[in-house]
Amino acid sequence: MTLLSLLLPQAPASGTVDAFAYSQWQVQAQAQTGTFYETWLGAGLFNIFQQAWLRLLMALLAAVCFLRLFDAAARLRLAGMSTQILRDEWRVRVTDRAPAIAQLAEQLRARRYRVTTSPGANPPGPDETEALHANRTPVAELISIAFHTGLLVLLTGALLNGLLGWRANSRALITGAQTPLSGNITASLTENESNFGVELEPGRSQTLLALNQTVVADGIALALKQVTPGFRISATSVGNQQPLTITLSNYSTPATDAQVTFLPGEQDSFLFVPQANMVVQLSLPDAVSGGLITGTNFGPVALQARLVPEGTLVTQTLLAPELSSSIVISNVTLELVPSNGAIIDASYQPGNLLLWVGLVLAVLAGLGTLLYPIQRIVVRHHGHWTEFYASGRGVRAVIAALLK
Repeated sequence: MTLLSLLLPQAPASGTVDAFAYSQWQVQAQAQTGTFYETWLGAGLFNIFQQAWLRLLMALLAAVCFLRLFDAAARLRLAGMSTQILRDEWRVRVTDRAPAIAQLAEQLRARRYRVTTSPGANPPGPDETEALHANRTPVAELISIAFHTGLLVLLTGALLNGLLGWRANSRALITGAQTPLSGNITASLTENESNFGVELEPGRSQTLLALNQTVVADGIALALKQVTPGFRISATSVGNQQPLTITLSNYSTPATDAQVTFLPGEQDSFLFVPQANMVVQLSLPDAVSGGLITGTNFGPVALQARLVPEGTLVTQTLLAPELSSSIVISNVTLELVPSNGAIIDASYQPGNLLLWVGLVLAVLAGLGTLLYPIQRIVVRHHGHWTEFYASGRGVRAVIAALLK
């Protein structure tokens, strides 16, 4: 389930309360899963750690791990238990052809068992009892303790990631504008010459980004996937140098300067200068418009200006996206300053350290338990016959080998 939560985009913990974050997640989930989206949404695979059955399963698994952990610790403490006491051993063999206790002890020691014996009279009488106790203490118990501790640490890390963690993939950032990531956490792009950075709020933590590399700031992993071209644009009147307002769309507030950023999949961007009745169109080359941007060299950006409502073309030129430009169109001076945007992946996974530590510990100790399981063997020799009591995986094969 932890693997599924990493492969499938998980819905924001805030649900539809944060409409922006939820819509961003929904677009990403639909793009990633295609026709399976509705099916997997109904199965709860997009909010795995919010499912009651998974929390119950994790609670049961944690309870089993605790019990096994306490059992291994108890076995470690009771390693010197008397051969007359059986803890959870079952009688697995009775025979009158067993080797002597001394020979059994020698064979078990050769198999790296810890062996103690309780000899009877010498020579033993017909009713006299000799006993042997063999176990793998403390190594097997310590390996079992490490294994179940690793599972508990892994479960804790997975629970922290599921309840407190979040992922925000393919978020578009522009310079000076806050983009929501999760909850009250926002990010904005900072640009200094050829360096790109991210400023996080709250806390105003700043960090530099490199293309296709991941950095961590305040526990948040940030990866710069793409750099997208853009301009900071302002307009002034040629005669009196008065600033003119610019409108980017019907939904934006007119301002004396505007940020134009081309997001992946966008080829054209438009702005309107009301006082001059002029529409300016900026267009990317076809090779860039698909969003396959891997650096900051985007090629020339085409600029066209038309008067409205007649649609007369008054200016057509090419701009270098890395250079500032000043263009006079009719009675308007347009100042265009390069101001790129960025596409980032952001994630906060507070349980990752515990997850990896627990996983490594559980895997290594799990291999150890396969090779060196907890076993206890009690052998009681009564004159002419011998009985074998044992517990643990594989003990029947060990006893069969002793009797060959």
